[in-house]
Amino acid sequence: NQLGYRMAQMGYVACSINYRWSPGGSTANGGTATNTSVWPAQMNDCQLAVRWLRSQATTFGIDTSRFVTWGDSAGSHLALMLLIESSIHAAPSGDSTGTVSSLTGYSSQVQVCIDQFGPADLTTIYNTSDTAGFQAVQYLLGGNLSFPPTGNAALYADGSPVSQISGGTGPVYIIQGTNDATVTPANSQELYATLQSYGSDVTYISYGGGHEFTGLTQAQIDTLQMGAIQFIQGQFPVS
Repeated sequence: NQLGYRMAQMGYVACSINYRWSPGGSTANGGTATNTSVWPAQMNDCQLAVRWLRSQATTFGIDTSRFVTWGDSAGSHLALMLLIESSIHAAPSGDSTGTVSSLTGYSSQVQVCIDQFGPADLTTIYNTSDTAGFQAVQYLLGGNLSFPPTGNAALYADGSPVSQISGGTGPVYIIQGTNDATVTPANSQELYATLQSYGSDVTYISYGGGHEFTGLTQAQIDTLQMGAIQFIQGQFPVS
């Protein structure tokens, strides 16, 4: 993607990773993909990608002490989890993808996260978001639209970055739209407050628009993302 090319031109190693979609997610977005699975398959895929990149550090010239995840919406949900979780997340029953034996010696954790309107508390998303967010959470955790937090609190917590924070984390840069009805400001503000309470380095940037930068010009989006790039440069300068 263009952002990845931009980062590479600045001297960073950039890559884009894929992960399995939740059931219903592909059709909800007009697609027909069948490679779907419920949580935590998505986390397993992303952790495996980070571990593989670490295993290939010499080949690609990667500094393994300076990993940054950058996502938006569902991608930011996983980007946050990669920052917060230090161990390999248990895979769904019968799924060994996330525990490939040849890579278990490599860490799946990253050091910095750029969070663009990522779901940080899935219960908050369920209770405050529009239909898109409300349905996405149920598909992610249960595979259907009959999977509320009531009776499933442990799984909602397991999939919520906020619930997994138990101490200070690496730096986080949050970008959130004031009119976002899918991932509401309350969600990102909860994440911001939780990180602050543990003394993490966290920045909160708001913009007057909706989800996925709705209502903004490309110039405004570029300005917001340049702020995130400068945040990364402050953490990990390119020599």
